Amino acid sequence: MRCLHEKRFGSIFNSWADGKTRYNTESMSGLTFKAMQQAAANQKEISERVDILVHRTAEELYDIANDPGALHNLFTDPAYQERIERMRLTMLNWMEQTQDPLLPKFRTTIAAKTKANTEPSNGVLKN
Repeated sequence: MRCLHEKRFGSIFNSWADGKTRYNTESMSGLTFKAMQQAAANQKEISERVDILVHRTAEELYDIANDPGALHNLFTDPAYQERIERMRLTMLNWMEQTQDPLLPKFRTTIAAKTKANTEPSNGVLKN
């Protein structure tokens, strides 16, 4: 996972997310997560939250100021597409500068979701 946090927004890239692979972390072995799983059996909202935590999506965007619990992924909201593109470019530049080993996967993921496919130095992402 990679995260970019601005004053108001947080963007997450989950390189492994494919809708099938399960995310598992130490905090998911504790009592709180087990209680959430039990409550999910008959509470739709909790069931949806458990599914988000377990499967995640490749890209996430949260308005931390208005949604401090990061419960509502804004990634598919058309009103935030320009911000998503800017944050992708910032993430791409950072990953290039640090020679991040997830860079090829990030490029592949975002290339499939962006309109243009040219050099990053032109301000647009390239696969």
